[in-house]
Amino acid sequence: MALKHLLALARRSHRPPLSAVSAVRSSSTAVASSSPSTPPSPPPPDAMIYDRLAESVKSKLKQLENPDPRAHDFQGTERRSARDLEEEIENMGGHLNAYTSREQTTYYAKVMDKDVNKALDILADILQNSKFDENRISRERDVILREMEEVEGQTEEVIFDHLHATAFQYTPLGRTILGPAKNIRSITRDHLQGYIQTHYTAPRMVIVASGAVKHEEVVEQVKKLFTKLSADPTTASQLVAKEPAFFTGSEVRIIDDDIPLAQFAVAFEGASWTDPDSIALMVMQAMLGSWNKNTGGGKHMGSELAQRVGINEIAESMMAFNTNYKDTGLFGVYAVAKADCLDDLAWAIMYETTKLSYRVSEADVTRARNQLKSSLLLHIDGTSPVAEDIGRQLLTYGRRIPFAELFARIDAVDASSIKRVANRFIHDKWPDGKQSPVTKVHAQLNEVVAKKPSNSAPVLDTNSEFPSSEEKDEAAENIPGASSILAFMAQVSDLVKLVDSRDITELQLKQLDCELIIRKQEALQLPPPTVPVIAMQPHYQQAAPASPPAAAPASAPPCSTPPASAPALPSPAKTSTSSHPSLKCPMAGTFYRSPAPGEAPFVKVGDKVQKGQVVCIIEAMKLMNEIEADQSGTIVEILVEDRKPVSVDTPLLVIAP
Repeated sequence: MALKHLLALARRSHRPPLSAVSAVRSSSTAVASSSPSTPPSPPPPDAMIYDRLAESVKSKLKQLENPDPRAHDFQGTERRSARDLEEEIENMGGHLNAYTSREQTTYYAKVMDKDVNKALDILADILQNSKFDENRISRERDVILREMEEVEGQTEEVIFDHLHATAFQYTPLGRTILGPAKNIRSITRDHLQGYIQTHYTAPRMVIVASGAVKHEEVVEQVKKLFTKLSADPTTASQLVAKEPAFFTGSEVRIIDDDIPLAQFAVAFEGASWTDPDSIALMVMQAMLGSWNKNTGGGKHMGSELAQRVGINEIAESMMAFNTNYKDTGLFGVYAVAKADCLDDLAWAIMYETTKLSYRVSEADVTRARNQLKSSLLLHIDGTSPVAEDIGRQLLTYGRRIPFAELFARIDAVDASSIKRVANRFIHDKWPDGKQSPVTKVHAQLNEVVAKKPSNSAPVLDTNSEFPSSEEKDEAAENIPGASSILAFMAQVSDLVKLVDSRDITELQLKQLDCELIIRKQEALQLPPPTVPVIAMQPHYQQAAPASPPAAAPASAPPCSTPPASAPALPSPAKTSTSSHPSLKCPMAGTFYRSPAPGEAPFVKVGDKVQKGQVVCIIEAMKLMNEIEADQSGTIVEILVEDRKPVSVDTPLLVIAP
């Protein structure tokens, strides 16, 4: 058991090849979707999963009742042979196992209360005195390779492996738990011993006991047994800080026409364990809900997404997920559907997800809070999940959060909190006052220039000397990595192409201290000529320089065919003459007064509206977002023309209460 999981851990420390997936296409949305080659009808999810790590632990703990004999197949320790260890566990009537997630490894023993000290002695012996024989390691390689083939048959695991690989590409979190086969075949005894010395240290380890145990006795026993662990906190305790997991909006598609069903996942960057908004994301997950065709329901469920899926029958199953890690996370939806339903299903998922940023009712939030609290309580249904929960919280928070405190945090989440958090994670609209190490970028057509603020650190300086270790740690917090810069520039390029192909004259985006301005050629005003000219300016000229050049050109090159006249700029939003505050646009897009061409507008000047009534539609990224009245009253002004582009915080209309 110990050797097999040590092999699985040590090989992950090797860097995988850069081409980790078969097809990657850059996208400006935080999306990863795939349809791997797997059995045709995987078992769909049938329950809301609020914590994927906890749920995976529960499934692994079920294996303890019928443990795989290969899990005990290792050379043994300095005190016990493999056979002695197996007999000792069986004579106690206990179970011994180990499992690994992307950030944690657990060695687990379940015994009677009178055998607690023996179980601790066995765990201490395995962790500190294991022997590694080269012949045994060679045999274990074949076992792990066969295990990889079994994992590839689990559709959901394969999907989420691809999702992590594309969302966190070129970072440690993008690697699979088992690692590439190349690393498995190259693992040696020295690799295993080096991994243990680096990672199996006291500052990185917690020992948990739950059930019929006495805390003081366990503490005293641990002090006596775990004496060989290194107490050096500088070994590998800063791995995440030195190599953070950068999120990259991207996409993966694997097409197999022989599979009747498509499995896919779409995700946004989520929150870390210690992020204050992680609780709100858990409530948002409960609001999106889950649905399974085999269990029925859906038409009368509280989740509007589940209702859409159930009524229209556009999926076999779907579930929202919220996965937290030490420095980042993933929030999204996983679904299984027929190929001809994917368009409708994708639209429904994106519509209900983005709607969380501008239309949320207190009733839906209350329902989601209650579901979340009951799910958390039902999860702690035995000594095994209690021990897992304690260990995970000690590693992530440094303490165990009481349920009273956790429930108080959940009850503090309201509709306004959901909107704010959804804007942060789904629309990337951060609250004012936040700072970011991203450099300031101005883009015009296909030319992109990065400008560094005066208070920011240099992005790259190849001529400077190597800084000290302290300077490295300080600069690591401010300097983005090369992969994140390349990903950012790729997204800028996609935005430039989007503006160039759509009826958008100017696009301004602001996130933290990053400002992006993209203008079309016709939007750039040319300075008036000093003398009359008859020849047209060349079509490729974009703008006059900011300062006059040293020597002006003799004459402009002639243009063989005059270019088409530039289209007129869209009319700006009218200035309100009312003293009442205006309803502002929550996103950038196109303003529509009516639900469809030829139909009557939602509202006209003089109409009376109620709070929550739809007054217009904003089209953003091919999604129609309904904008609701923020108060009851009378429409006194409509400030934007129909079918005109608008930006964030553009005044749309005025409602007099």
